[in-house]
Amino acid sequence: NLTGQTGTDRTLSFCQLDNNTNDNKPIIMYINDTIYKLYDEPPMYPRFYNMQKDNLELHAITARKQTDMEKQIKQNFINVLLQMHN
Repeated sequence: NLTGQTGTDRTLSFCQLDNNTNDNKPIIMYINDTIYKLYDEPPMYPRFYNMQKDNLELHAITARKQTDMEKQIKQNFINVLLQMHN
């Protein structure tokens, strides 16, 4: 890790961005691992990306094009996001 300490690295990261608390723009929240990124946009969560293949986030992976593994990863991300709201 960054500090040189040993241990288990985390597998997911949650990010919440609010660059300007004086405006009415919604807070941006997402979860990612080393490959995939999902924005917190219920109920369908349409913005799901493979960041290794699409680091500019130009082409979200639609439900129809997701592999079984990607569907499982996306559902896991959704479950974590739902916990973040509690």
